[in-house]
Amino acid sequence: MAILKMGSTFGGGLSSRMGDFEDWVLQTLPETSRELFDVWSEGMLFPDPKSLKGLIITGSHSMVTHPSNWDKKAMHWVRWALDAGIPILGICYGHQMLAQILGGVVGFLPDGPEIGYERLKFLGDYEADPLFGLYPSHFDSFAFHYQTITRLPYSAKVLARSVREASHAVKYGENVWGVQYHPEFTRAIAQQYLIHESLEIERLGFDLRTLIQRAELERPPDPLIPRFVELC
Repeated sequence: MAILKMGSTFGGGLSSRMGDFEDWVLQTLPETSRELFDVWSEGMLFPDPKSLKGLIITGSHSMVTHPSNWDKKAMHWVRWALDAGIPILGICYGHQMLAQILGGVVGFLPDGPEIGYERLKFLGDYEADPLFGLYPSHFDSFAFHYQTITRLPYSAKVLARSVREASHAVKYGENVWGVQYHPEFTRAIAQQYLIHESLEIERLGFDLRTLIQRAELERPPDPLIPRFVELC
């Protein structure tokens, strides 16, 4: 299973205590062969995607609307991976990245970011989907994003939404999916994320105490990433 690391989480102790985006994905994976490709690593060579069983694209604090040269190189390679037909799962930034590559449009969420645990509502015949069919009709998951998909690519299918985010889970193709929420976040990671960003969260007008209290609730583990690996 290949992991494309598109960015790093906050410094200031968060990453040293809790790890980074790729670590949180890795801890949800069963013991299997793993390959990590860090977009920001000097001299990193992208593999032939046909050699991969599947690809998970991590989150990032970058904005899809303002890609760096590193991001652009990664997007070009992901386009190649899509053409190769391998299974792909994009998370948060990776989700928006897939949408843009496939002809969608990404922009800022109206009325500011979506932060904290949100109730996802799964839609229509989602149970027929090989990846998302294992979810209950409603599921709480952690979100922290400023941007969103403002126009989906042609033929993309929305499988889940929240009150403020219309495209929390999307099927882009036969074996290509994206999620705006963070299936790799544990309760502890979510709490530390909120604490680290407490000043910004309060500046934006959110009730930090309520967000942290919701993050403290016991929830079942998110089945998405292990299921994706099974499908691959």
